[in-house]
Amino acid sequence: MIDLTINLLILFFFLGLFAGFFDSISGGGGLLTIPVMLIAGVPPLVALGTNKLQGLFGTASATITFAMRGHLNFKALWPTALLCFFASIIGALIASFIPEKKISCFFTLCVNFNSFLLWFIKKHE
Repeated sequence: MIDLTINLLILFFFLGLFAGFFDSISGGGGLLTIPVMLIAGVPPLVALGTNKLQGLFGTASATITFAMRGHLNFKALWPTALLCFFASIIGALIASFIPEKKISCFFTLCVNFNSFLLWFIKKHE
């Protein structure tokens, strides 16, 4: 279990604010939050769940904004939403059976690879 000191809570608070701001502009706030949580000793599944909850609020706020402006076709979105819902359940079940050490190593590799892609690969417009 992680020992939550006041310094760690302050770090997580400001990291969450910065990651949310970063995520709202370009996406990828998890590239900031997941590694810091893993370094701080948060178990990988808890770090992933926390990151998904954070992303849920960002996505929900964007969805509400787009819906209020009439930019969403809900009839066309239902099949995709249902597929994502069931895929997320399956993914969570699979992740719960993988040892934490392997998940931690896997996400360290994924975060480093994604960071490389974001910083070194030029986007073609």
